[in-house]
This record gives sequence, C-alpha cells and structure tokens, in this order.
Amino acid sequence: MHDEKKETLKPAAATGVNTLSVAGYILGIAGIGLILISVSLITSPARNSGMLGSQISIADNITISDLTTGGATISFTTDSAQVIDALVYDEQGKIIGVFSDSIPVTNHLIRIETLYPDSIYSFQLLSIDATGGRRISEKHSFTTLKPPPVISNVQVSETAEAAVRIAWETDMPAVTELLYWEEGNTQKNTVGESAAGMTHEAVIQPLNGERIYAFMIRANDPQNHRIIAEYEGLVLLDNGARIMQRAPDFTLPSVQGEPVQLSLYRGKVVLLAFWSMNCPSCQKKILMLQEAFDRAGDDGVSIITVHGPAREEDIKSYCSSHGLTLPVLLDLQADVGSSYGVVQLPATFLLDQSGVIRSADPEFETLDELNRLTGQFLSK
Repeated sequence: MHDEKKETLKPAAATGVNTLSVAGYILGIAGIGLILISVSLITSPARNSGMLGSQISIADNITISDLTTGGATISFTTDSAQVIDALVYDEQGKIIGVFSDSIPVTNHLIRIETLYPDSIYSFQLLSIDATGGRRISEKHSFTTLKPPPVISNVQVSETAEAAVRIAWETDMPAVTELLYWEEGNTQKNTVGESAAGMTHEAVIQPLNGERIYAFMIRANDPQNHRIIAEYEGLVLLDNGARIMQRAPDFTLPSVQGEPVQLSLYRGKVVLLAFWSMNCPSCQKKILMLQEAFDRAGDDGVSIITVHGPAREEDIKSYCSSHGLTLPVLLDLQADVGSSYGVVQLPATFLLDQSGVIRSADPEFETLDELNRLTGQFLSK
C-alpha cells in the first residue's frame, strides 16, 4: 500500500518540476529581451526618439558658449528638472570624460575643461528620468580656440618732440590695438589696426615730456576671437623715450596680521626694503628706516620693509623689542624676494609714484641722503 502511494506521487512530482523549468526558461528569454531593448535605447538615438516621442528632445536647443583654448560651455533646457551627463569624445572617438550637472535643473550649463587648444571634440547628452528611462542625443561637435598670439620685442623710439612710436611683434598674424593714457588720468586713447599682421607699430601723440604714460597692447587671433594677449608698460620721456615696467605687485601679511598690497601705494614714492633680523647690516639700516618713518608724516613717501624666511614668532619678538612700528611684511617663503631677484641683504628698491622701479640698491647713509633720494620724484 505504501508502494502504491509512492508510485502515484512520482509522476506528480515530475510534472511540477517540468512546469517550473518551462516558466524559468520563458522568464529568462524575456529578461534577455529587456536587456537588449535597454541597450538599444542607449546606443541608438533614432530608435529611442521614436519610442519616447512624448519626451522633449534634449538635442533641439544646444548652444556652445565661452569657448576658450581649453574648454567650452554647453547650454540647453529640458522640460523637467533633471541631471544631464555630457559624454565627451576626442577626434578619434575615444571618450575622454563625463561632465554633469550637480543638481537637477531645467536650464543647464555644463562646463567642459582640460581640453587641448585647436582641437575638435564631440559630445552626447544623456538623460535619465525619474523612472530610470534613458535618452541620449545625437553627437554634436565644437573646436577649441587656438592659443592667443604672443606679444614680444616691444620697442619705443622718439619721432618728434611730442610723439613716440611704439613697435612690437606677434608670433602669428594678429589684429592688434594700442591703448595709452597719462598716469593718473582715466581717459584712454586707442590706436587700432584693420588687418592682421606679425609686425606692428603705433604713434602716440601729443605727449607731455614731463609726464609718464601707461600703455597696453592687445592682440586677437586672425579669426578675431576674443582671446586677448596683453602687454602693459610705461613710457618715460624725461631722458629720452624708453619703456619701463612696474614693480611686481604682491600682497603679504604684516607682523600685525594685516594684509598689505604694494599696488595700493600707487601715487606715492615707495622705498621697499628687504631685510633680515640676523643680518648685521640690516639691523643698522632698519633702525634708520624706522627713524625716517617716524619723521615722514604725510609727505608723499612710504617706507615698506619685507622680512625673509624665519620663524614668525621670532620676527614679531624682534620688532617688538626694537620698537619697530614701520610696516614689516612677512615673506616667509621668499616668493616676493625671488620675484625681485633679491640674492643679498639688505636690498632696497626705490619706486616712483607710478610704481616703476627707478633705482635698485640706492646709496644712502643718512636721513638727509634718503630724503634727497626720494624727494627727486615727488614733483613728477
């Protein structure tokens, strides 16, 4: 009797196993089909567009802006707030990166950076909606700009009593313009060019031989892209026309912790002194500068000192113990000193009211000599 039950149960068990196997096989085929459809939606924009026709196309309103030598901005809109990925390819079609919105928005600005100049790139935009549906645009392309021209060999010559010719070169054909103005005057004059070239010149006039004139040269590439190479200089006419450069600007903290920027002293004669508390010659000179600082008042002369690498606490302690109240700035990494070519201390520079270095390491042993040295520029 038990044997009969076993015999009648065996066919039923076998039938159940076969039914599950068939269902699993059908579900497996369906799953593969869904995977193939998903891949097709991502890799085939045309097919995806047909299947998701109710969604707005993210490829209809794409614009490229802020094009530079190393980047571009892709802008577009979507009908709902979402995060969009920009897949960027190089000229060989190799993907070089994915750039995305940081938050879901409808007005999109995706900045692409770290590109090579004068190179063709393409991109596709990929969107994923709230349900996980994906949509990818067709490929669009742009070309990064060429590097801007390099301005070099700037020279000046005096052509007449009140006129100066400035000449310069560029390393590629470029359209250039020269802006010039009298120091302290905000009104600028412009001398421009109509055709691209590699050698350039401009005559600026009329000029006052006792004044200093600032100028700026701007250059665009042959396609007149708004990538501007600039050269800034000053023209002095007091001892024949010559071009001068302003002293390198910097911002350093003082021993009191306040940031001090050199260019904010423009309009005053500046004595800039580099020193160290461990230098015997510096110790003597800094005391003379402190005395000059105490007597100066508002006479149009400023004294700024810069201390090189040392422990900040030690510098502050030295200044306090020696009663130093003149500006002492901390150049603890010697970056500013290097920009001025300082190799030996003390090192002093005399800057005129336009911020031009007129003298490096001028000789002065007394306060009277220092006053005569700085006073020659006060009336300029």
